[in-house]
Amino acid sequence: MTAVARAIDHVGVTVPNIEDATKFLVEAFGAEVIFAMDSHRDVSDPAVLAQEQAKLGTRPGARWTRTLVLRLGEGPSIELFEYDDSERLPPPTPSDLGIQHFGLYVDDIERAAESVVAAGGRRLDGPTLLPALESGEGNMWLYTVAPWGGIIELVSYPSPQEYEQHTEVRRWRPPAAQ
Repeated sequence: MTAVARAIDHVGVTVPNIEDATKFLVEAFGAEVIFAMDSHRDVSDPAVLAQEQAKLGTRPGARWTRTLVLRLGEGPSIELFEYDDSERLPPPTPSDLGIQHFGLYVDDIERAAESVVAAGGRRLDGPTLLPALESGEGNMWLYTVAPWGGIIELVSYPSPQEYEQHTEVRRWRPPAAQ
């Protein structure tokens, strides 16, 4: 069967303030702004809000205000969203349902973690060697936390991984790490 999806195009992340989140991603990871979109809809019109809710799956009363798309290295884009929502929930933790982090391949986890901290984020314990089927010399990961509370995993696997002995299917690797 032919694959329906070709690749991950982008990861959407809702942030409390687009300027602050963009500054963090630029300073920590060298992200580049591609484009921004602002809402120019008449949000005082209940029909407009109902249509937005139907398209986006947001809570009643939540209003999309802005989006900014960034390029981050060789992978998918990051699409930042800002909403006006009085019932906003805190960022998910790894034990919550749904998407709870995104991972960035880095060549040097310690250097990347230092950039995260310098840009206003924080690092959690680690780095930790990748376990079991992801193991290999120098293969490791580290969770970091963005200023708005979202989790960003730093991962590096410069060596072949154990799973490669059991299947022909391979995960994405940056060209220099293949």
